[in-house]
Amino acid sequence: MTVKELLERIDSHELTEWMAFSNLEPFGSKREDWRAGMIAAQVVNVQLRKGQRLRKPDDFFPEVKPPAPEQTAEEQKRLLLSMLGPNVKRIKRKKDGKHRNPNRKTRR
Repeated sequence: MTVKELLERIDSHELTEWMAFSNLEPFGSKREDWRAGMIAAQVVNVQLRKGQRLRKPDDFFPEVKPPAPEQTAEEQKRLLLSMLGPNVKRIKRKKDGKHRNPNRKTRR
């Protein structure tokens, strides 16, 4: 059922009641995560050594992170060079399109 169909069938009062009920007794994916977390916590907790912290179901909930913003090629290059440091030797491209690594010793 789509949201539009749902809103055609029930009024805002009933929808508000369902939202309140969901906060008290979660159902759907929240409930499934909680059940899976309970099982994972039990499996881990029976294997812990004395003195280790007992795990809780929410220790196993997936973390939903927003996607990282897209980077341009120039931003990626700048970030990479900042991680490599100022002393990195640049790889030069030969005229034939192949790379030449200044750090590699050549055989003769």
